[in-house]
Amino acid sequence: MYLGNLLGSIVYGGLLAITLTNMGTIEPAGVAARIVSIAEAKTIANEAIGLAGMVSVFVKAILCNWLVLSWRRDGHDHPVRPPERSFATWMPIFMFFALGFEHAVVNMFIIPTGMMLGAKVSVL
Repeated sequence: MYLGNLLGSIVYGGLLAITLTNMGTIEPAGVAARIVSIAEAKTIANEAIGLAGMVSVFVKAILCNWLVLSWRRDGHDHPVRPPERSFATWMPIFMFFALGFEHAVVNMFIIPTGMMLGAKVSVL
């Protein structure tokens, strides 16, 4: 499942990079520029502060998972009904992204896509 998420994220990111830059003929702007800045913030910015950056990433990952898991059920004995399920799925994703929390699958998309769009990030 991990490998499938990674491959799907990279393929989708590549297609998005092609779309946002007209096959590399224009500089990243708007959404593309934001993806680049997020990719750099999630990597270079944390690397620059060393151990504090790694601890911060770890804590943000824990908070992200707690947030997502807290929305899985509505607190009763029955599962969440379909109309509520879309809200229960969308809301924690919106919240963890807005709060800057770390999520492995989101990072599998943001970081490689940012790299394809010109982020100063490498795999090494």
